[in-house]
Amino acid sequence: NYSLYAVQVLGLGEVEAARLTAWASWLRPLAAVLTGLAADRFRAGRVIAVAFGVLLICYVALSLAVPSQGWLKVIYANFFVSFFAVFALRGVYFALLEETGTPRHLTGTTVGAVSLIGYTPEIFFGPVSGRILDRSPGIEGHQDYFLFLAGCAVVGLRTDNFNFASQRAIEALGARRDGVLRHHMARRDGSVRDTVLFSVTDEEWPGMRDQLLTRLDPSLR
Repeated sequence: NYSLYAVQVLGLGEVEAARLTAWASWLRPLAAVLTGLAADRFRAGRVIAVAFGVLLICYVALSLAVPSQGWLKVIYANFFVSFFAVFALRGVYFALLEETGTPRHLTGTTVGAVSLIGYTPEIFFGPVSGRILDRSPGIEGHQDYFLFLAGCAVVGLRTDNFNFASQRAIEALGARRDGVLRHHMARRDGSVRDTVLFSVTDEEWPGMRDQLLTRLDPSLR
């Protein structure tokens, strides 16, 4: 949909739009390799959480952006950053097998389950995006679609109970702390971590949206 967005919203020609997404696709090997190195250093679960957080910020920004001179740099930056984050996620899906201590005799089943969860959205994203864009042609439809993607990224915001900086950052976005899953996951060092859950309700989203918009454009204060 980035190509379609570039044509319908940014006013690029079809060839220019295709060239833009083709160049962005070259981020795939770079994102996979760099994210793999980061997962080895900081744990795959933490890297995946950061990637989802980056996608949330990018999609919210694109759901608010309008093709004015002040927003163009933000739009193009979010294009490439979100491409990188998506490819980064795909590069470390299966690194979670080691982190969670999956028994060797269950790796086949686990890989199948991860593949099902990780790639199934590609089946229905086409029809869903088409319905959203047909309902509201033009920039409004694309903004709604990016808002839908942001919702996918925020379905379950999770953070380590000792990672206080991440918790403060999530709360600063306007998410509410729901609770703690005790002894939820194993860390690489063998210790067991709790997981803190955050969420955003439909009623809370308008205020959160206004807060994010103000952060992105200080002139609105």
